[in-house]
Amino acid sequence: MHWIKFRARGLGVNLDFPTLNQRLSDALAGETLVIKGRKVGIRKPDLTGSGQGINARMELAGKLVGTADLRAKVAYDAQQQ
Repeated sequence: MHWIKFRARGLGVNLDFPTLNQRLSDALAGETLVIKGRKVGIRKPDLTGSGQGINARMELAGKLVGTADLRAKVAYDAQQQ
């Protein structure tokens, strides 16, 4: 199992990427998005992480073919809680 531990100002979070990948794959299976008026299917989503960052990569199929890469930073905002 590949676990990544994120630390944000003393707040530790463990993320189980194999489980997250499976849940993402299940959630996106058969889904179609519309990007700039073009229908696009999502295939092979893959989540990875390092430090305080999470990366999502997925293959696009349909009217737009290619790969989409999304990057996010894990952060905690105490004022929003």
